[in-house]
Amino acid sequence: MAGQTTRIPIAGTGLGEADASNLERFPGFASLEFRKQVKMILSRVVTLMGLMLLSAQAQNVRGDANASGQGGGRVEGGNVVADVSIGETTGGGVSVVSSAGVQVKGGYTGQLYDPVLILPSAAPSSLIEGSSAQLSARAEMDDGSTVVRAPVGWKVLSGPIPSVSVSGLATAGAVFQNTPALIEGTWFGAAVQLTLNVIDSIPDNFGSYAGDGIDDTWQVGYFGEENPEAAPGEDPDHDGQDNLLEFLALVDPTDPASRFLVRIRPSPGPSGGHDIVFGPIATIRTYTVLYAPDLAESTWVALPDSSGTDSGTERTVTDDTLMPRRFYKIQIAR
Repeated sequence: MAGQTTRIPIAGTGLGEADASNLERFPGFASLEFRKQVKMILSRVVTLMGLMLLSAQAQNVRGDANASGQGGGRVEGGNVVADVSIGETTGGGVSVVSSAGVQVKGGYTGQLYDPVLILPSAAPSSLIEGSSAQLSARAEMDDGSTVVRAPVGWKVLSGPIPSVSVSGLATAGAVFQNTPALIEGTWFGAAVQLTLNVIDSIPDNFGSYAGDGIDDTWQVGYFGEENPEAAPGEDPDHDGQDNLLEFLALVDPTDPASRFLVRIRPSPGPSGGHDIVFGPIATIRTYTVLYAPDLAESTWVALPDSSGTDSGTERTVTDDTLMPRRFYKIQIAR
């Protein structure tokens, strides 16, 4: 009817209706057959647009219809931003995956490339016993691009790193001396080796020697690792002095002629008394002369002056107190 607007619904789309009021001004539009043709065409266009929208949503990607060249534009989705053009001789653009630190260059149909160089790093590169270092790697690809944080697989080749986690966290074990650890990283056939230095920060924590009062370095140096003869109470050279005493005295526990000796002699001075002579002495030890009137005495008293005088590897301390009887012993401290 004249002056009345006719709207044609687009079946099944739910996306709106096409306004046909202005089309009535054109001759022949009032034809029902013509209107059916328009409705069919609009329905196909909207259906095609709907399929494109569903496809883009499924990939979490939005396409820009304002394409440059013969086709393409910008595509975004998640952490991906891609600038592409299709059919140009320059071929493609640059894609950036920000969360993984990857830059992918255009012009490569399947992005088929391989790592040619892996550059590892560790923070820190030297670590004390029980602490951890984070391993990471950057990969140079054969197309000239770079993978900033390459998902390298790590494996311990040697040294005091028990294992490396999937995330690249390396934790140091116990050592008896500063010890390097060799670690290998691999990714798609490319391999690289990395060295971590584990610092001996706890002197008495290694293996079966841990917590026995003797430095692990001393025990391993004389007896090797995990040797029962290195125990504090053992006397493997049968010289009457156990390993704990020989460690404190810094003598050789495997040589019966290497012993810590103490002797007493009359003091040659005018005041009389006694000289207590002992050795060998070491600059990294402290020596105190203790005395008691009886071996059954529970309390031993330090002489007022134990500094004495040194001659070679021996020290002489004089006790000029005139007592009918005194017993002496030497206290060695680290």
